[in-house]
Amino acid sequence: MQTTLPYHLYGNYYQGYLFFNFILLKLNFFCLLIAHRDVHTAILRACGLLLRSIILKFIEMATAIYDPYRPLMAAQLWPGDWSGWPTGALPPCLAIARGQAQLGKSGYTLHISRERIHRIDDRATTFAYQPYDSEKLQDLRTKYNFDALLGGNASEITTLAILNDWTRCQWKHGPSKNVNFLQFYAGDIIQRGMRGEQFSCQVAAMTFSQIVSAIGYQARLVSLFPYRGGPQHAVSEVWVNDLAKWVAFDTDFNLYYVSKCGVPLNVLELHKGLLNGRSGDIMVVKGLYRPETFDIEEVSEKPLLLPYYRYFFVDMRNDWMTNVYFRGHPKRSDQATLRWREEGQKKFIDLKPTTNDESELYWPLNQVEIRICEIEINSGFIKLNLVLKTVTPNFERFEIEVNKTEKRSQGSSHLEWWLTPGVNMLSVRAVNKFGVKGSFSYLEIFLQ
Repeated sequence: MQTTLPYHLYGNYYQGYLFFNFILLKLNFFCLLIAHRDVHTAILRACGLLLRSIILKFIEMATAIYDPYRPLMAAQLWPGDWSGWPTGALPPCLAIARGQAQLGKSGYTLHISRERIHRIDDRATTFAYQPYDSEKLQDLRTKYNFDALLGGNASEITTLAILNDWTRCQWKHGPSKNVNFLQFYAGDIIQRGMRGEQFSCQVAAMTFSQIVSAIGYQARLVSLFPYRGGPQHAVSEVWVNDLAKWVAFDTDFNLYYVSKCGVPLNVLELHKGLLNGRSGDIMVVKGLYRPETFDIEEVSEKPLLLPYYRYFFVDMRNDWMTNVYFRGHPKRSDQATLRWREEGQKKFIDLKPTTNDESELYWPLNQVEIRICEIEINSGFIKLNLVLKTVTPNFERFEIEVNKTEKRSQGSSHLEWWLTPGVNMLSVRAVNKFGVKGSFSYLEIFLQ
């Protein structure tokens, strides 16, 4: 596994890294010490932000030239032969409409009778996912025997709730001390918790994120604030294939939220519920283990945690176990986050990128988009040449089902589909290396 790199290997260049990183760490503390009046505080915050920006820009430029902290490994997101949509690849409805003239000359008619084809958003590739090929990740799964804990028959949301409950049972809440955030590993936290050490919400959320990664799900750290400059809380969001959405889990207080209809909610939905005065429509699902001595969250009466969802930002990586970056590195700085900012809301006095575009924060995973490259007529038979696109962290294969009878798997993004007179059905889904399966895309075509 990669560790902190030896100091002597990089000479003066590496000394420069350490020097600017030291300035970055101490800058805010220095400003707080000397700012004893409001006007001075405002000026110093502005100066501190400018200096911080200069330092981060310098580090970004330096790492672009030479970076001793390059990723050790990265998660495979798609098939090895994927290189983008081929020229002429079209959504099925457009491809069939354009090919109808050619088909008409041969006496054939095609039309789509039913379809559900996901649209893959490339913004999902801006996140750095925990790769499968990590010995520590595999050890985490086997050492604590999560497969036996889960049983294998539960829904995904139930599976995640069980893991959330198990994680929170491993320690008591308290201030975190001497946590290795440079190369965070949940196994170390669990062992220390068993020895009686205490940990805070951020450590709880990061530990849960790595635990769900160990069984094949993707999670991310989300930081919450009730007001600007206020206290911070941290939760995880996990992509749930069954629901085709991100769902927020609060590991520190062992709960998650659902709508009145019972649909689990993500951070943005909780944020909007809070701002729109609809907290009464939000219900809490609590784990069996209750970490507090009183009921921490009764949303309809006096919500104590929900106000933290007023402001939030997402860390754009969860590969802490595998890839090491010093603080201030472009992969471990303000630029490696994304903050939600409502339209018309005042700007934040920091360097975190912001967005009010929901799709930039809530992209889908483990889904498949199908396009038709070519329609061939060969010896009285019709063949569709298809291309499959996915963003599936730790991708392994596609599972394909034709006419509900023929089932096969393949690792390629190219697929040939031979049609027969009558109804033709195709279903495709992505499967990752852990065996976790995404949702189906399907296409039903009638050939006459």
